[in-house]
Amino acid sequence: MSAGVVTVAFPEVVASRPRGAGIRWVVCLPLMLVAFACDSATAPSTPATIYVTNSTCSSGECSSFEVLAFPSNQPLTPGPMWSLKLGTISSGGACLSLPVADTLRATDAGTGQTTLYVWTSDKPVALGAVEVGQSAVGATPSTREFVPSAAQGWRISLPRDASPSRIADACRPQSLD
Repeated sequence: MSAGVVTVAFPEVVASRPRGAGIRWVVCLPLMLVAFACDSATAPSTPATIYVTNSTCSSGECSSFEVLAFPSNQPLTPGPMWSLKLGTISSGGACLSLPVADTLRATDAGTGQTTLYVWTSDKPVALGAVEVGQSAVGATPSTREFVPSAAQGWRISLPRDASPSRIADACRPQSLD
C-alpha cells in the first residue's frame, strides 16, 4: 500500500481514498445498502389484475389463446423474448393476475456466468397472445407498455393490438384449484 492511501474493503467492494478525505465510504456505503433495501421493500405486494376481452369472438365462436406478459427489461441475449404466461382465454373474456415480480436467470454457455434479470410490477410490461398449443418461442408483444402497479385493475382487448386502460376496481381472477 502506498503512503497516503487507505484501502477500505467490503464484501465485493474495494475502494481507495486519500488520507484525510473523510469517512464518506464507511458511512455512505451502509446508507446506500439501506436505501436499496428500502426500495425493494416498497415494491407492490398485491398483484394487479387485467380483464382480457377476446376480440376473436363472433356469432358465439371464440378462438382460444394464451396471454403473455413481456417485461420491459429484456436481456440482450440470443433466443426468444422473456415472457410470463398469465393465462388462457377461451371464452368472451377472463380476469387474469399480473405477478408482483418474476426473475429470469440467464447463463452464458461459454463462461458459465449467470445473470439475474428481475422484473417487478412497478416496471413497464407489454402483452401479447399466442394460439393455445403454439410455442411462445417466436411470440412478441402486441400492446403498448403499461405499469401494472399504477392501478389495481386494467382492461384490454386481445389478440388485436391495443392499449391497456385502467379500471376503477380490480376484477377477480378465477381460482385454478
